[in-house]
Amino acid sequence: MSILTKVLKLFCYDPETDGANTFNIPKALNENWEKIDAAVAPLGGATTAQAALAALGAGVRLNELDNAYFVGGGTGWGVFPVNQRGVSGTISTPGYFIDRWKLVSGTVQITAAGLVLNGTIAQILPSSIGSIYTATALTTTGIVTLQYDDVSRTFTVTGTGQTFVFAKLERGVGQTAAYQDANGEWQQLPQLERDYAIQLENCQAYLLDITPDRKFNESYVGFVSGEDAIFMVPTPTTMRTIPIVICNPSQIQIAIKGAFYVTPISVSVVTYGNNYVTIRCKIPDTGLTEYAVCDFRTAEDESKVLLSAEL
Repeated sequence: MSILTKVLKLFCYDPETDGANTFNIPKALNENWEKIDAAVAPLGGATTAQAALAALGAGVRLNELDNAYFVGGGTGWGVFPVNQRGVSGTISTPGYFIDRWKLVSGTVQITAAGLVLNGTIAQILPSSIGSIYTATALTTTGIVTLQYDDVSRTFTVTGTGQTFVFAKLERGVGQTAAYQDANGEWQQLPQLERDYAIQLENCQAYLLDITPDRKFNESYVGFVSGEDAIFMVPTPTTMRTIPIVICNPSQIQIAIKGAFYVTPISVSVVTYGNNYVTIRCKIPDTGLTEYAVCDFRTAEDESKVLLSAEL
């Protein structure tokens, strides 16, 4: 007796009972093809799992990486990648450059088309993700498989001249980063976290630019306490841990209200909490009045004051 399949209800002959029957082309062939065609129609002609995901707009897994979109040049707010240090051009000194990414070896060039890599860059995750994962990146020529070590929590990208557009580390087997369209061109799948403001907030837990804007005469107000000037600085997010201050103290001015400017000997963070840090500037002994009101400001336009809680 003939049967129907469970999912698509395709017609199937039973060899034991239907062996002598004449093959019914409309029933056993044409109708089956029509059911299959109707079932895959919503996939828009996709021939791979990734292309099907793009057509359906579903099934894309979360990216465990921060700041993984490299197209744009990182030239300012809203332009990927997040780049609070304001670096540009070709980077050859090992260490952090754009937010959350450090150059391990070789060189990396920041361009509007992506990161041109002749060496190795890496991102360290705050916690392990487990042993089942997929590490990939999209370049201007296609998908490449990358390395991730869950013990050191390090995601590594190595290139020999490729331009990297996007990187992804996801839990599970098989990538949901990109697919090839009908013309064979690689397209990035719609990602869940592709929002600049969200990525900036994620990055600011590790690195935060608190430079006062001299153009608008910005400053932080504090008070004198012995040989220190103390300032409570609001932060848009809570830092990952107590940060260190990255700045050149000689480019900082402590303005004593109604008196004069002094240059701090050192600048450090003494406490941090929900949406704030407390900064201590060690100042020369100039006989200042205890609890005198003072301002923290930069002395030069190119000055930078960063808080780093990077891994």
